[in-house]
Amino acid sequence: MDRKGQLRCAVLSMMLILHSSCRQEYIPDAAETAMISISVDADTFETRADSMEDRIHDLNLLIFENGEVHMSVWKDNFNEGRFEVPLRKGERYSIYAFANLGKKIHVLYHEDLKEEFIKVAAPALSDSGIPMISEKKEIIVRDGMSVNLELTRFAAKVSIRMDRSRLDKDVALKVIRAGIGNCPAFLSLTGVNRIESRFDCIENGHTLYAEDCTPLNTAGKGGLSGEVQLYTWENMQGDFPVPISEDEEKVFDPDDPLAETCTFVELEIEYSSEELTSYDSNLIYRFYLGDGLDNLDVERNCHYSITVCPEGDGLS
Repeated sequence: MDRKGQLRCAVLSMMLILHSSCRQEYIPDAAETAMISISVDADTFETRADSMEDRIHDLNLLIFENGEVHMSVWKDNFNEGRFEVPLRKGERYSIYAFANLGKKIHVLYHEDLKEEFIKVAAPALSDSGIPMISEKKEIIVRDGMSVNLELTRFAAKVSIRMDRSRLDKDVALKVIRAGIGNCPAFLSLTGVNRIESRFDCIENGHTLYAEDCTPLNTAGKGGLSGEVQLYTWENMQGDFPVPISEDEEKVFDPDDPLAETCTFVELEIEYSSEELTSYDSNLIYRFYLGDGLDNLDVERNCHYSITVCPEGDGLS
């Protein structure tokens, strides 16, 4: 081979080497990812919400890709409402936020969330806030995408007031305790919550005593008192065993298993009239909660408004 031919072969060989090197060292374009803006805010109850009901003290943010954890963020003393996260465009992700659990969630796979339970105390407003959840499933990522995670509470709010307008004139009722009975002691993070036995519940849940019951003992327009608020966790018990037509029928015998699993409100009342005084044996008004007369469900993030209307001597 002459010198010119050798030079031509050398040039071709060098071009092949360069071409091969470029292929091996190729780095995917940054355009394959997108910065996703994720915002977190607390939704409100169906009616009004107390400012403490919206408090986010701590937050778990979990992002799953193909059923596995892609990103896990734990923020204690949460003070920001937005995250900027790089995700692959065109891929599907599921995003979860859990607020006010007081701990970091440790899971590797999406299905593990089904097995996650937390032990809880009786719910009440506090600096640590009410546990909340938000979930967005199967989101397909695109450029400029924003995801808003609206948190909903595991708790329900129960507002109670008294209507004394139908009582006999000589009857006086003073509420000295208002509380929740059969409040769930454990919460499933992603499932529907339901008490299965008395071992699953807090027998005496959120309770108000003495001066905290003062609004119930005020007399306003039309005999209506002021309101107090109690909180309880979700407890989905379904329909009453048999159809009923009156409020007073929605009660259970003490030995009925449902008496140990269905959530109720109980008022302890000092009673006096011209003929009777309660002394140490106060009246107990108990009524079971639910979505209507024939139902026993207490649903998360809902606001139940109850007016207690005793009549006549207030004893029946």
